[in-house]
Amino acid sequence: MNCCYRTGDSVVMVGAGNVASHLAPALVTAGYRVTGIVSRTRQAAESLASTLPACQAATDVCSLARAYIYIICISDDAIPAVVEHIASYAPNALLIHTSGSTPLNVFGNHQRCGVIYPLQTFSLHRAVNMAEVPLFIEANNLETLDRIRGIASRFSQRVQPLDSEARARLHVAAVFACNFPNACINVAAELMGKAEQDWRLLLPLINETIEKLDVLTPQEAQTGPAARGDTELMARQRDLLTEESWRQIYDAISHYILSRHE
Repeated sequence: MNCCYRTGDSVVMVGAGNVASHLAPALVTAGYRVTGIVSRTRQAAESLASTLPACQAATDVCSLARAYIYIICISDDAIPAVVEHIASYAPNALLIHTSGSTPLNVFGNHQRCGVIYPLQTFSLHRAVNMAEVPLFIEANNLETLDRIRGIASRFSQRVQPLDSEARARLHVAAVFACNFPNACINVAAELMGKAEQDWRLLLPLINETIEKLDVLTPQEAQTGPAARGDTELMARQRDLLTEESWRQIYDAISHYILSRHE
């Protein structure tokens, strides 16, 4: 197999979820041929494949023609078995996973392998400007790193090499910056429901919380009773929380804020 990858070379996406649904069309726009979508469920594979030109759907990579590049967008725990399966079928292909926390050594001794980790939250049917998404790349050798940089740079203006250990720390930071706040907003939405108010009334507050970080550090931007050390108000607010999980979240975050603003 020719190992010199060019724009237009064939790509198979393994996975049909949130990440794949954004990377696949970005690759097509960049000039790559996404020839196949592989998913555990045919319906998911067909749903994404139907949005791409001349793209086949499958539940097994072995049912598709061999591609030059395989991009693996699946849950971390499934990556090792899938890598082994693809490597045995297409030993000369370039294998890339998109996980934040799975290290490069998951590829074992495969000759050409690496990572493209997009630092962004993706949801189906929600457009994202891929050109602005930071992509963190890694590879098993400099030649492959250059090839992966060439792929990533075709659809993002922000491409940066990063090793597995630093990428894992970045992923944890992303959980704190994105997943946890969203969970807290979900609690807030439920509390608004108990007050018989539309949770979207919180959107100006949420937006300002994010936007002021353009000019303030997170430490400087922190407000609220815990930042003021108002333990009396905190106790009253805690009494309003009817679910134990909500009280645990309130206590943990309040304790953290108190410790940083003493």
